[in-house]
Amino acid sequence: MWIFVILGGFSVENNKLWYEILESVKSEISPKAYNTWFKNTSLEIKENNSLVIYAANEFASDWVRKNYFTLI
Repeated sequence: MWIFVILGGFSVENNKLWYEILESVKSEISPKAYNTWFKNTSLEIKENNSLVIYAANEFASDWVRKNYFTLI
């Protein structure tokens, strides 16, 4: 499992926040792209208020970071 980190202050519960982000992403990209890059991701909020997005592998992590970072 590979990750990338987004720094910032967050106080919303992990699952609820990630669900809201995914719903927004889903409305902006094709179903095929969503299922390929976002379906098997998850979110963790660390104690230092950074977001950690988990992807299935390093390739998926790099692809999401490079192509969808601004969307997230």
